[in-house]
Amino acid sequence: MRNKGPVSPHPGQHTAAGGDPLQRSKLKKEKKQTKVLTLASWNIRTLLDNTNTDRPERRTALVARELARFKVDIAALSETRLVDKGQLTETGSGYTFFWSGRNIKERRESGVGFAIKTTPVPKLPSIPEGLSDRLMKMQLPLRHKTKATLISAYAPTMTNPDEVKNRFYEEFDCLISSVPQSEKLLVLGDVNARVGTDHQAWNNIIGKHGIGKCNSNGLLLLRRCAKHDLAITNTMFRLPTHNKTSWMHPRSRHWHLIDYIITRVRDRQDVRLTKAMCGAECWTEHRLTKARLKFIVQPKRRPQGADEIQGYADRHDIKRFYDALKAVYGPQSTGSSPLLSADGSTLLTDKKQILQRWAEHFHSMLNRLVGTNDEAVARLPQLATNQELDTPPTQEEVNKAIKQMTSGKAPGPDTILAEVFKMDGESIRNELTSLFQTMWNKQLLPQEFRDATIVHIYKRKGSLQSCDNHIAPVHSWQDPGVHPPQSLAGTLGARHCSSSSPFPWSCPSSTMQSCQLPYVTFWWPPLFKRCFRGSKIPSYTLIL
Repeated sequence: MRNKGPVSPHPGQHTAAGGDPLQRSKLKKEKKQTKVLTLASWNIRTLLDNTNTDRPERRTALVARELARFKVDIAALSETRLVDKGQLTETGSGYTFFWSGRNIKERRESGVGFAIKTTPVPKLPSIPEGLSDRLMKMQLPLRHKTKATLISAYAPTMTNPDEVKNRFYEEFDCLISSVPQSEKLLVLGDVNARVGTDHQAWNNIIGKHGIGKCNSNGLLLLRRCAKHDLAITNTMFRLPTHNKTSWMHPRSRHWHLIDYIITRVRDRQDVRLTKAMCGAECWTEHRLTKARLKFIVQPKRRPQGADEIQGYADRHDIKRFYDALKAVYGPQSTGSSPLLSADGSTLLTDKKQILQRWAEHFHSMLNRLVGTNDEAVARLPQLATNQELDTPPTQEEVNKAIKQMTSGKAPGPDTILAEVFKMDGESIRNELTSLFQTMWNKQLLPQEFRDATIVHIYKRKGSLQSCDNHIAPVHSWQDPGVHPPQSLAGTLGARHCSSSSPFPWSCPSSTMQSCQLPYVTFWWPPLFKRCFRGSKIPSYTLIL
């Protein structure tokens, strides 16, 4: 009797030829989750702006626009020439730049960085880490609790001393050795080396489609690749010459391959194509080298405790809502964004210089001389002087001001909530009345009542590096809810309108000839209207 082989447990399903149906379904599901990730390596020569050139826009905006045009997800940048470490976001093109450079006192050479699409930046386990002005690394989360480590490298040129080259490759060896073998590894950057075409001598390291001849720097790179079992993907694909070479020699005008994308030998199948793009424009003699990789990216998961967080939101329990969010996502990474100098010619990255630039900007903005038209003021209707405005604060005014304070606000530096003043009773109100009357009679204010906090907020229009594209609400002693005692003082001291001395003005007349208002006022306390009750002065004339 003829053997018909194993019988399938389900009709119409064959396990011998097609494999296990469950396994095929699993492979099909993973295939759907596979995402083609586009990485790139680009020597951009510099990210510094120079107003003396005819470049049409900022370097970061120009680079981001080209990366978006070629649909690059992550780009390793070489020769950024920015000092220290930092980051900035180009909101228009949707890229965030991270860099690592030399100290501000050293000559601005080399420098490496990453340009990453802004959308996946918050999902990264950590921001890119700068190890030196020639090496930087970042981690990309993959599925099955694995990671891919990306290294942005900029190797010394042929003209550098041997000690500089040896020091770089020693750091390069230590960095690659620190990456676990279970993780995927990708090295991107301008290595300033020519590896040649001898694929037989360097089996599995160089492919059959290399170009040019090997030089001394190329031997240094090939030895490290052989030591760490790395493959140069630029030589693995059959392409025209102009899609292999990445740099043009300035004197001979010949094109060479010195910008590489390198991975582990076992992960070569992840790289679908590595190709130099001729159309990328960035005022540099280097071409953009792009690689397409297939990765099973980490799928989006509902965070643990999401139902609990949603419950807080439905009950409008704001405090527990944000506490739960911080517990799930961790603290937000902070950093100082670079700023342009006052003349717009220099990009400031040092924290002290950034703070000094903000101080200069707000000093010039909040201390502008305002001219008045005497003829227009003279035409205003003259009313009788309101003598009630010159009387000290009363107990009734203090009670009314306390009732108008907003509950549920964060306390100020003294950690006293507004609810304390509302629930304490007559004792604290009598003390407050005595305090405010003393301040009124002596014309003195505590320094804490005179201090203000300025918070700049980006308007999402124009360059993030320009101070003029930020709004700056001023929270001072006139702002209720910021600090209860200051709030009460601001309400009761609304008759005070001079920023030079505590209470020098008591509205002697309805005109504004002797009225010196603060240059910037963002909050009008309720009793401020008392100063101009019956004066018929339009409210917009008070905002100078």
